[in-house]
Amino acid sequence: MKSAVIITPFDNYSYQVRIKYVEKYLLESGYEVKVLSSDFDHRNKTVYSAKRDNLELLHVPTYQKNLSFARINSHRVFAKKVLRRLEETTPNLIYCSAPPNYLFKYTSKYKKKNPTTKLIYELGDLWPETLPLQGKVKKLSAPALRIWAQIRDKNIGFADGIIYECQMFKDVVSCVHPRVPCKVIYLSKEDFYKGDFSITKERTKILRFAYVGSINNIIDIDLIIDILLGISNKRNVELVVIGGGEKAEELFTLCNNANIKYVNHGYIYDESMKHNILRDCQFGLNIMKDSVAVGATMKSLEYFHEGLILINNIPSDTKSIVEQYECGFNIQRNNLLEVAEQISKLNDIEIESIRKKSRNVYMELFETETIKSQFLDFLSIVEKA
Repeated sequence: MKSAVIITPFDNYSYQVRIKYVEKYLLESGYEVKVLSSDFDHRNKTVYSAKRDNLELLHVPTYQKNLSFARINSHRVFAKKVLRRLEETTPNLIYCSAPPNYLFKYTSKYKKKNPTTKLIYELGDLWPETLPLQGKVKKLSAPALRIWAQIRDKNIGFADGIIYECQMFKDVVSCVHPRVPCKVIYLSKEDFYKGDFSITKERTKILRFAYVGSINNIIDIDLIIDILLGISNKRNVELVVIGGGEKAEELFTLCNNANIKYVNHGYIYDESMKHNILRDCQFGLNIMKDSVAVGATMKSLEYFHEGLILINNIPSDTKSIVEQYECGFNIQRNNLLEVAEQISKLNDIEIESIRKKSRNVYMELFETETIKSQFLDFLSIVEKA
């Protein structure tokens, strides 16, 4: 039997939107599969444990600060342990979800010694490009950041194929290795509604804006507050949060200072509970700092699945989707007041219509059968190379 190793350091949140599907598709394609991940929750900074068939957790050093040598060391230790396990298991196929960029270095080291092994890289983020650095800090850090990026760029070309999570990542990296087969395949999640989805008409006395996910240093909290303030001049608004993070208290303090009502549900992973909260919202906030290089987000996938109207400032992929499908509003500081006015004037029929368009985006671009077809087609190309 053919064997495959899937590598992801972030099992706690990459598994549900990518890895479990890759694992399933490889099993269905006749592979024996092992998933290698770390025993540290990099988002919540706690020890991570999970028990699943095919999953093996590798012990790594813990850390508390995202921008720290301790974090870099933790990722380096994981990558070196991955290399050791690859040498012990000698798989026919490696599917490596990265960054961390050290994974490119050590997985490619195995590929160079074992050229018949097929290697697929999935690029799920751009490190260091997504770091929200500006001004003097960015300038002083430039030499180190170039070295960091070069670890990726010098090694990703050893792959037999590259999957990009969005077109923006492809635009940045594919020019470095244009001959490597590549494809943009978005993240996915199973359809909670099993094909039976409907949006109930309601009298929208309150416009509820959902925020799902981490509230961290790449989120533009000030822009979120300004958007809600601009709309609250005409309509009653409420912020509904499912998530948390190091910047959560700052967001809630700013809400209190601006007299913006909010409900904090914390992290919720149960789909039914999450749906019961989001069904009462009409909008989803997809807002990050301009300095962050990202084209699609996991939270936008949640919003599309629930049929929420996107309030978006993410460029590239998501901006184009909002424009093409008319499923939300692209917003920047220079058009904030204009967009806030448009949102405040929406009636129930218009809200229902836009929500249906948002749900249609999920069905056309992110539904699991669509992703499965794209993945299997690409896998076939890599296997035949």
